[in-house]
Formats: sequence, C-alpha cells, structure tokens
Amino acid sequence: MADMGSKMASWVMFPALGAGDIEFDYYNLIAIDSYADFGVAWENMVNGGGMQKGAAINDGTSTCDSPRMSDSRMVRTGTAS
Repeated sequence: MADMGSKMASWVMFPALGAGDIEFDYYNLIAIDSYADFGVAWENMVNGGGMQKGAAINDGTSTCDSPRMSDSRMVRTGTAS
C-alpha cells in the first residue's frame, strides 16, 4: 500500500494467552494521521487494486466482519520514563 501512496501504519493484534473464549484469531488495525490520508487509503483499496492485492496475499485464509472506526487525538508524545 505504501507503493500506492498510502501513509497508513498497520498492525496485527492477537489475543493474549488466558484471555478466555475469544471468537476471533486476530485484529488487523490501521492508523492514519488525517481524514484526507484516510481518503487516499480508501481510494487505493477500493479503486486502486488494494483489495485485490490483499485477497491474493490472504488467498482465502481470512474473513472479515463489520469494520470498526475510531477517531482519537494524540495528547502526548515521547516515551514513558
């Protein structure tokens, strides 16, 4: 996606051991700085071939339910001491 102009960051998060009976294997999370960057990423996914590339990589091994979106504002930068 970076080659297509996307500025998003992406992580895969797995449930922790002992977390109980969880109905998913992992979450794929993305972070984007602005709604303008979100628009670029969405355009690349929907009209630029990103979904097809993702489907080819996953080769049917993953399924999605309803996506979730959160909006937040960073209030602190740096590392904890």
